[in-house]
Amino acid sequence: MIKLLRPQNAKELFNPLHASLRYVVERILGTLKARFRILLQPMYYDLETEALPVGALCCWHNFIAREGGTVDGLQEEEEEVEGK
Repeated sequence: MIKLLRPQNAKELFNPLHASLRYVVERILGTLKARFRILLQPMYYDLETEALPVGALCCWHNFIAREGGTVDGLQEEEEEVEGK
């Protein structure tokens, strides 16, 4: 039987939470890159400007998901990228 240890201090608690959050962020960015191929190319702007299209594409992704996943054939493109 595997015994799970509880964190004894703030550092021990931070590490698994940080790893979990990083995994979620990487998964979100992977999903966005699969759907919006423009994100595969580097952007050469300051950080504030680069954040704007990423936030807009997150909103667009959520809209597409809420409306059934088919806006201008994006679902078909996503399936091709993911190899479904």
